[in-house]
Amino acid sequence: MVRGITSVARAIVNKPESSPGQSQATYNLLIEGYGLADVMGTPGVDGRRATSNHIIEVERVLGIEAARTVIGSETENIMKAYGIRIDTRHRMLLSDVMTFKGEVLGITRFGVAKMRESVLM
Repeated sequence: MVRGITSVARAIVNKPESSPGQSQATYNLLIEGYGLADVMGTPGVDGRRATSNHIIEVERVLGIEAARTVIGSETENIMKAYGIRIDTRHRMLLSDVMTFKGEVLGITRFGVAKMRESVLM
């Protein structure tokens, strides 16, 4: 348990290489589990820079536009790991399709069935 956040199973503190001219040491806190809102409110954590790859939690805590941004960045990270480059406009279109109803809908038969109209119309 990390600092009283029961939904966090494990945490790793990582110190990235400091860039030239950086006066204060910064650390990355990598967390396994849930609780983005709790982590953002933890003293010593810069909540403006906190991120999560759990899209539904990001939507619940920060809103649909933040979830849309996470979909795009996670798609880029996954494809980059396989050496595949996707044009930014295509990633943005996918993010728009998945979030234009005001909720995150998957590209599955259930999610597509809820999409009566499209962002392309």
